[in-house]
Amino acid sequence: MKLPDSAALDAVFAPRIPDFAAKTESYRVPVEPMDDELAGLFQDELARATAAAEAAAAAADEAGVRQAAHSLKGMGGTVGLPQISALGEELSRAGKAGDFTRAADLLAALASVWPRGGEGS
Repeated sequence: MKLPDSAALDAVFAPRIPDFAAKTESYRVPVEPMDDELAGLFQDELARATAAAEAAAAAADEAGVRQAAHSLKGMGGTVGLPQISALGEELSRAGKAGDFTRAADLLAALASVWPRGGEGS
């Protein structure tokens, strides 16, 4: 299973999320290397939460965007990808503000470096 690349996430989100480096560091925790099973579960959950956020943004569903964002925010740091947590935080802000275009743009940026399921990355 291929997880999102940390450096690619930094490159795509640093220009899009204010104070990205500081936010990322606030979610960084020591983690153990993941086995394939855990990596697969994370990848599946990332794909599920991303799809839910995309659908909610397309439907202008504030609660849906924020719920999916909360999942992303909670999962990233725990697997050594605090960039995903910072993304979740920013998606939550976009949902709360009703800025569904921003939410869709952030999700498209994620897809540019981690196509759903990780293929091609």
